[in-house]
Amino acid sequence: MSRHPVLENLERLQAGGQILAGQMAQWVEPERRRSMGEQAVREVVEASQEVASLLLSGAWRTSEADRTARIDHLLASKNLSEYGFDPFGFSPTSVREVVTALEFLHRVWFRAEVHDIQRVPEGRRLLIANYYS
Repeated sequence: MSRHPVLENLERLQAGGQILAGQMAQWVEPERRRSMGEQAVREVVEASQEVASLLLSGAWRTSEADRTARIDHLLASKNLSEYGFDPFGFSPTSVREVVTALEFLHRVWFRAEVHDIQRVPEGRRLLIANYYS
């Protein structure tokens, strides 16, 4: 599975920043320090422009039809009261309002990835995330 371009750019930016910080922490002559600083600024500008274009284009978002189908599937099994809430205070209206922000956090900010989802048996299950780098 290929990695999302936003993630690759952010990782490249982070790695470049760590290298630059390590190099600038050492004593170097002023001319070299200035050229390294200029190079770092160029790399940050380039990576941020690529990330900004992806974020603004909405390339990280799922289609409206897919998002609506997923929300409808989620809401189909809810036991809603006459006021539109389930026994735990869940409101379908609230889900529809915040799903875009949650999708951004899930895909871009936290960079969640799922592997081997086909191995999970059908039905209700409790999945626990495992972090590794």
